[in-house]
Amino acid sequence: MVVPKHFKAVAALLILGMLTHALMAFQEEPVFQGKKFSEWEAMLKVDSNYSKLSDAEKEKSSRSRRAGLIALELMASSLDKRILPSMVLVLKNDPEEKLRETAALSLTRVALKMSEKTKSASTRQYAAEVLKESLEKDKSIRVKEIAASSLGKMVPESAPAIPALILAMKQKDTGLRVAAVDALRRLGPEAKDAAPTEFLPSPLALSRLFQALSPGEGSLAKGLVRTIVEQLTYCQSMVRSAFSDT
Repeated sequence: MVVPKHFKAVAALLILGMLTHALMAFQEEPVFQGKKFSEWEAMLKVDSNYSKLSDAEKEKSSRSRRAGLIALELMASSLDKRILPSMVLVLKNDPEEKLRETAALSLTRVALKMSEKTKSASTRQYAAEVLKESLEKDKSIRVKEIAASSLGKMVPESAPAIPALILAMKQKDTGLRVAAVDALRRLGPEAKDAAPTEFLPSPLALSRLFQALSPGEGSLAKGLVRTIVEQLTYCQSMVRSAFSDT
């Protein structure tokens, strides 16, 4: 079968167009301080023998990965689609708690910036899904706290995280609980009827304990109870605020 010459010409033009587009995409790779995106991205990788490194070597590696995260965040205006997934890998896999904290914060800022610039909710939705997973699975309370706080900034795309935020409200850590309550408050009506409040210990009961302590004895315990009462009262007021009619 003989292929007409004009079909060959069209096919050649299509192939040339595809190659040109690929070349332009390669040439348009974001650059920061003389390094291409791919070079900064490579700095995020963790050495396969990381656990065997000395403390000094681990610190050097951590600084390098942190620099990579900062560089990627500063390239957010390029809207390069590889930025968020690269940050997600750090958030999910980095062995250092501080690096995962940084990744969660950077991911949130970049997703919000890209969403505002593109007028699209897709990056917020993507970030919300990842942050929900971190809230559920990360072993670090501080990473969980940042994830909960960040979910409050991804409204309404963070609505699927309501069950995870409710569970976070039941944890012992005050910072995590407050972050979860604030996120639910921001979600507003969607979270209004979702969270029970009975898990909060009664400040009244602790107040009675405080009053029962002898004025001359147990001053340290009395001071501790006072602090607990204040914190629980604050948490309970935030819960009421989160689910009250507005």
